[in-house]
Amino acid sequence: MDVVPSRLGLREQNKLDKRQRIQAAARELFSKHGYESATLRQIAKRAHVGLGTLFNYVQDKRDLVFLIFNEELAFVTEQALRAADSPSSLVDQLAAIYKPHYQYFSQNPPLSRILLKELTFYSQGKQAATFHEIRERLISGIEKVVLAAQREQRIHSREDPAIVA
Repeated sequence: MDVVPSRLGLREQNKLDKRQRIQAAARELFSKHGYESATLRQIAKRAHVGLGTLFNYVQDKRDLVFLIFNEELAFVTEQALRAADSPSSLVDQLAAIYKPHYQYFSQNPPLSRILLKELTFYSQGKQAATFHEIRERLISGIEKVVLAAQREQRIHSREDPAIVA
């Protein structure tokens, strides 16, 4: 996912490069030392940016976790929702939605545990809006699958699809 679009100006390319270095450094240090032990100062140093520059991208350490994951989660979510488009049973559609997520999280369990722990209480930060958009797309996709199954009488539940999702 480290693609530099050719139409970016020099300033935008530099910002993208810094963001990618910060993401890589955070991923490495969180994986190596754990979330609690890794410091923002260590991450900035490993990324070869100043601490102030790091704060241009994230508000705090929790926000940094989402800087690492948001782009990848968006991709996995889109992949999952496309997989659920095929006509099949509700169980198969839900499995198609969840499978890419489980596969993604299983690639790096220690880092994934950090994300899963932190997302429960994540509501503020520079990355929060992006995370909540991704989360809403996923929930909306599940809701649509459940609603379609209800309308097509593949399931006989009268529960609100939004609650089920």
